[in-house]
Amino acid sequence: DKSRKTKCFESFDEALERTQKETRRIELGLKRPKDHVGRLASYMCHWDQCYEAFCKIPLGAIVNLTDLGRDHELRTKQDIFPGNAGQVIRKFLEEEKGVNLDHYRILGDGRYVRKAKKR
Repeated sequence: DKSRKTKCFESFDEALERTQKETRRIELGLKRPKDHVGRLASYMCHWDQCYEAFCKIPLGAIVNLTDLGRDHELRTKQDIFPGNAGQVIRKFLEEEKGVNLDHYRILGDGRYVRKAKKR
């Protein structure tokens, strides 16, 4: 156990230095920032119909982005509905269409209350 701690432990200062170094590399363009969604080209969807359906939703309304993806047949290249469909639709709306989602109440953005485990 001691040898594991000496080999694998990273102090707070070392971790801070590592993250600052990585942030500098991202700012200089030497490294791409992490993206949990990936390229939108790797997904198939009726993008235009999805955007039109979203535009019909009034400001301030509750929006379920996962259902929006499901309704417009969002699929991966392997023809599977992605588990992060809401994140994919969010990226599409924000980056491709320039939509500001702050004017909507996105389902799932609120605080999450963990339920007690049944024993």
